[in-house]
Amino acid sequence: MAVTRKPSVVPEHAIEALIAKGGSVATPEPVPLPAGVKLVPVRIDTTLLTRMDRAVQAQPIKIPRNTWVLQAILEKLERDGY
Repeated sequence: MAVTRKPSVVPEHAIEALIAKGGSVATPEPVPLPAGVKLVPVRIDTTLLTRMDRAVQAQPIKIPRNTWVLQAILEKLERDGY
């Protein structure tokens, strides 16, 4: 028969103090952005977004929507001389 120690009992007030202390919820670390890249939230009307998605899906080579938007922005800037 194995002999083991009696488990230590944590006082109730210590348990209550730990619970009352609380803590933060575990969240995943955000993915760092490459140098020189900024996030820019944009509000787009749903009908315009639908048109954009149709244009993205019509591409012969599948590309992400973000890439399509960046290409469109660059085309506009070049066309306007910037």
